[in-house]
Amino acid sequence: MCGFKTSSDKWTRPFTSLENPEEFHVSDKLTVNVSMMQRLGYDIRFGTYEKKFDVIHLPYEDSNFEMVMILPNKYSLQDIENQIGDGRFSGILQEKVVYLDSDVELYLRMPKFDLSSEIPATQLFKDLGLESVFTDESQLGMMTQLENLRISKILHKVSITVDENGTEAAGSSFFDVPFSPKLVIVNRPFLFILRDSYNRIPLLMGKVVNPSL
Repeated sequence: MCGFKTSSDKWTRPFTSLENPEEFHVSDKLTVNVSMMQRLGYDIRFGTYEKKFDVIHLPYEDSNFEMVMILPNKYSLQDIENQIGDGRFSGILQEKVVYLDSDVELYLRMPKFDLSSEIPATQLFKDLGLESVFTDESQLGMMTQLENLRISKILHKVSITVDENGTEAAGSSFFDVPFSPKLVIVNRPFLFILRDSYNRIPLLMGKVVNPSL
């Protein structure tokens, strides 16, 4: 998981927790029970790319940001990661994904998850031109009373918690609605991207393989 976003974002509308755990298919050989949450909404966008993967756009209260989830079908997680790595994926999201009409309401069930990771960032900062702070020529000591102060390494820690936004669970495992909205259940490994929705710039990316861990 990698990214640079450090804020607490709220959904446009909170989820509610399902009363009972549901199955999440980590692989063909492993299924785990996980805590799930649910929401109805016309503001949730759903699309598909040639039956290879589904795309779900979840809006935040701050309309500048959104979470994009990519749920593989015929593609594997690795196939999608490879396309993100070589720059093709942004074009596919913008031009190739076929989305449902905005007047279709979506019923989404997805797992809660909590991820964190540490990414070595020393080389990144060196590539940005900040090489002297790692050497004896560093001038960081001028900001303190310590002489010969320099940086040995930089670790960038990223964490994300996705839940129903801290709201009390409704204690209900269903919605009583007089119609049939589009049902989408996120019950297998997926990728997620927190991005600037206006400029379509990724701010944080990661994958959820086993939300029970």
